Amino acid sequence: MYRYDGVTRWAAACLVLVMGVLAAGCGSGDEPEGNRQGGAPERTAWPQPQGGRLTEQMCDLLGPDDFAAVGLGALAWSNRSADPKQGHNTVTCHSIGDTWLRLDLQPDAASAALLYKTQLIAHKRRMAESNRKGDLQLNGVRTAQESWFDASDLDAAHEAQVLTARRGAVVLHLQIGFLNSGKASADVRKAGGVLAETLFGRIPEVGTASTGKPHRLTLTGRGTSGPVDITYYDPVLGEQVKVGNVTLPYTKSLDFPWFGRVATPVQLMVTPRQPTLTSRVSCEIQVDGVSLARRGPEVFAGCSGSFLDPRTP
Repeated sequence: MYRYDGVTRWAAACLVLVMGVLAAGCGSGDEPEGNRQGGAPERTAWPQPQGGRLTEQMCDLLGPDDFAAVGLGALAWSNRSADPKQGHNTVTCHSIGDTWLRLDLQPDAASAALLYKTQLIAHKRRMAESNRKGDLQLNGVRTAQESWFDASDLDAAHEAQVLTARRGAVVLHLQIGFLNSGKASADVRKAGGVLAETLFGRIPEVGTASTGKPHRLTLTGRGTSGPVDITYYDPVLGEQVKVGNVTLPYTKSLDFPWFGRVATPVQLMVTPRQPTLTSRVSCEIQVDGVSLARRGPEVFAGCSGSFLDPRTP
């Protein structure tokens, strides 16, 4: 996330004003064909995934004119990235003014729903940790299965608004930055919803097909001791979960989304409540049927490691 001082913010705001005047007088020549000639462009005029992957060109699904049409200020994207290291199948766009657009295409709708849930939980946690009181609004995007809008938890100046929406297997993340800080929150959120609906309308087929399924995390504890305490890391909740007074054997299965080349921690601890010299327990962690960690039998058993999505083309 970029940070700006007062001079940079003032300069960016002035540049938006100048660009708006120029656009009103001259129009723009870098839009998909048909955008200015007779209304909405043909579907094929908008950039689509190539070989099933999102591309940097898909940043052009939303431009400064789209923001202006709903009463918001934004500059052209200055940074674009479709690096697989940043996600399974993502494209990230940034412009001066702290405006961000990110699309994440998961293998199927179930994986995307898990990613959406993960991001919402993480947002709520960061807001609580920074003692910020947001104004969370759910399901404000009509063409999405689920969506949320709130103040950004990553903006130190508390001026940005952020929207996350899921339609099928694609998750959209839009941050509306400080260039619009003087506008009423309700107006910004309504405009953000329209922008999300506009973008989804330009990629009608994206996210409708299934090319895979969520990862399956399987945790297993075994042993000959009495009751045990189980502690494991939940990759969707993003935190450790403790289950007390468990009788072995114990098995827990969890699904989680594709995070790309960002390592997902996996942890499992099996602890006898009343250990003895003869207590023996073991643990094992599997992802998609492949064992990642195994320990025991011993008095206490702890398994840990990390998981990376398989490399994709």
